Amino acid sequence: MGSLPLAIDALLYLIPVVVLVVFGYIDWRIRRIPNAVWKPLFAVSFAFLSYRVFDVYGTPMFEPLLIQVLVSAVSVGGLGLFAGVTGLFGGADVKGLLWISITLPVYPSFTSFVYEPVVGVLSFSVFLNALLLGVAYQGVLIAVNAVRGDWDLRMVAGVRVPVGSLTAMHGRIIRKPMGVSDVINTVQSGGDITDAGLDPCLDLDTLRMYLRWRATSLTEIRVDSSWFRSSAPVPWITGEFSDGRVDRVAGFDEVTESSPRVDGLGVAWAFPGEEVDPWGASAFVQTAGEKYVWMSESVYGDSPASIRRGLEMVSSQRTAWVSPGLPFFVLLAGGAILSGLGVDLFGFVVRAI
Repeated sequence: MGSLPLAIDALLYLIPVVVLVVFGYIDWRIRRIPNAVWKPLFAVSFAFLSYRVFDVYGTPMFEPLLIQVLVSAVSVGGLGLFAGVTGLFGGADVKGLLWISITLPVYPSFTSFVYEPVVGVLSFSVFLNALLLGVAYQGVLIAVNAVRGDWDLRMVAGVRVPVGSLTAMHGRIIRKPMGVSDVINTVQSGGDITDAGLDPCLDLDTLRMYLRWRATSLTEIRVDSSWFRSSAPVPWITGEFSDGRVDRVAGFDEVTESSPRVDGLGVAWAFPGEEVDPWGASAFVQTAGEKYVWMSESVYGDSPASIRRGLEMVSSQRTAWVSPGLPFFVLLAGGAILSGLGVDLFGFVVRAI
């Protein structure tokens, strides 16, 4: 871009890309990015940006660079804040967008464009490339399901897996929506449409949290679902309460010891505001809210009702459809690599249309 030596200019691009690749790997494995990394990263990025700006200060290149930096901050940073406020993205994804908006405002000087990008701002190109890679991933899901013969409405968003493998996976169980006639019949009979499967089902992090909380395993719930459905999760027999991450070292995330049972507790768990609490779901959500403030109303978006529906499904079916999702930092890393190589997927789509 400016008078920066080629080696330094390359490092200002390659260092953030390496960080994104590492974050993509971590996000793929545990679906979490440690909060502690962000303050140092933002501090270093502001230093990099300041160096880049002062390098061209007082030259004809200063104003174009300033415009690119502002466009990057307003567009990508603004989109990140909007996605965070509206709940479209999680906290780490929002911080990632804010970070690349100040870290990757301009293309490295060695970039050779396949064709001129629609917007000459690197971070915006990275973001658009990431979005289109996500769309391509959905196409891959459809193709894989078609090859496997899993023809279902859910094939556009998920894959069918054995229920026993759920505790070693990330994603959210998805249920097949009812047909129009089923909806009409349910309404006419006075049934609750939401209980019939129109909304998303259980998040697998929530499932792992629940199993740990009840000090049990998915196998035990499937063997004796009636006991877990009707029995109270009393404080002295509940287990570890974690955030539901996958234990990749062990290869699974269930508590394999026999669940503690207490005779005489085969009654529904009473909870304020409702007569009974099947599966102890409301008590579970309340406990999660006491430990994590941001879970005060739901656990990873799961209400007590959706937790119950998910538990009913995993306790009674052999397979389940899961929307695995592709971690956002994996997409950002891919988008950054493509953009640095001069590939603008959005521009390709625009020209194809």
